[in-house]
Amino acid sequence: MKDPKLLSIIPQLPVLNLQKSKKFYVEFLGFELRSEYSNLLILFLEGQELHLWGCDDPKIPEVSSCYIRVQNIDSYFAKYKSAIHPKGTLEDKPWGMREFYVSDPDKNLLKFGEPI
Repeated sequence: MKDPKLLSIIPQLPVLNLQKSKKFYVEFLGFELRSEYSNLLILFLEGQELHLWGCDDPKIPEVSSCYIRVQNIDSYFAKYKSAIHPKGTLEDKPWGMREFYVSDPDKNLLKFGEPI
């Protein structure tokens, strides 16, 4: 018997309106839509996969987040500056990461980080 092997971990974020979210993730953040179903979007950005699933409870997206580790975070910050979380900026954190946060239309938090 072969040993098990983890192949990937795919974040799945809840959204209230799939069409509105699709527009934000594709047109603003630059994701590619790979598949679309009645209650699920499968998106890719630079080879990384993200799923958005439809939900009816607005409280769920408000407490959901995803951490995205990048290189050259200053470029991402400049590109996404108009969607930066209201309480956020690009800053060095005590845990050794330079980070900024983006809120999607349903208030999911996308945390971008690069090791200092």
